[in-house]
Amino acid sequence: MSARKPTAEAPAPTVVDPEPLTQDAGTRRWPEWADLEEWEEAASPAIGAVPAYLVRMDVIQSKSGAGDPNTFAMSLIKGGLGGSTAGFDQLIADTRGMEQEIRAVPPPPSCEGYHQASLKALAESREIVEEMKLAFARRDFSGLATIAQKAGSLQVKAEALEDMRQRIISDAKP
Repeated sequence: MSARKPTAEAPAPTVVDPEPLTQDAGTRRWPEWADLEEWEEAASPAIGAVPAYLVRMDVIQSKSGAGDPNTFAMSLIKGGLGGSTAGFDQLIADTRGMEQEIRAVPPPPSCEGYHQASLKALAESREIVEEMKLAFARRDFSGLATIAQKAGSLQVKAEALEDMRQRIISDAKP
């Protein structure tokens, strides 16, 4: 789910600042893109399930984070320029597997919003990789600028997800 920062060669994506994540004056606690309902505090018995849930999510998501991301990205690009989309195919398959694994994890009530937002961000990440694969397969490199903008927007969402996670952790502490 991690998006790469644009290189000096690509124009920086235009990204709208994320919605503030506050509870002041009845505003939502989560970013608007997640389409979440108003925050509901979890009942005390569910609080114990939060750490186990987050550890499980971390284990699923850490499977995709092995190695240097820049080296991995460069290998995808070099392969794509050479006509091979095998790296993209593997990344798409890995992402689909992560989506299935995450869907199988029942979130505690206080983590439902985080869970759904994680699935949305992961699906968006997969869609970006699928678009990149098609762009390389078709040799349509002009479309990569639009894809870079989507990746920049996804990075903002990934940062908002981390903020959601940290809020869940701090709310779960006794």
